[in-house]
Amino acid sequence: MKKKIINIKKNKKTVVISFYNEDHTLGNILRLVIEGNPNIDYVGYNIPHPSENIMNLKISSSKFDFLEPVILGLKNSGETFVLFGNFFDYSIENNSRQNL
Repeated sequence: MKKKIINIKKNKKTVVISFYNEDHTLGNILRLVIEGNPNIDYVGYNIPHPSENIMNLKISSSKFDFLEPVILGLKNSGETFVLFGNFFDYSIENNSRQNL
C-alpha cells in the first residue's frame, strides 16, 4: 500500500486536512460518507487549483474528535468500493452467461 501525505490544521471546532496527490474522487466520497454523521455541522472539500494535486477536506463540529469521522469515512468508502466491485463482477458474470 502506498503511503499518503497529509497535513492537518485545526482549531476548536474546525479541522482542515490536506491530502496530497488526491482529487475529486476521494473528496466526493469522503464528503458524502462523513456528512451522514449526525455530529458533523459542516463538511466540504476543495481543490485549490487544477494544476495542484491537493485536496482539502474541511470538517466543523463542536461534538467530536476530528480524526474519528475521517477514519470512519475512509473505512466506509473502502467497503463501498468492495461492494461496487462485487456488484460489477456479479453483473458481468451474469451478463456473460445470458449471451452464451
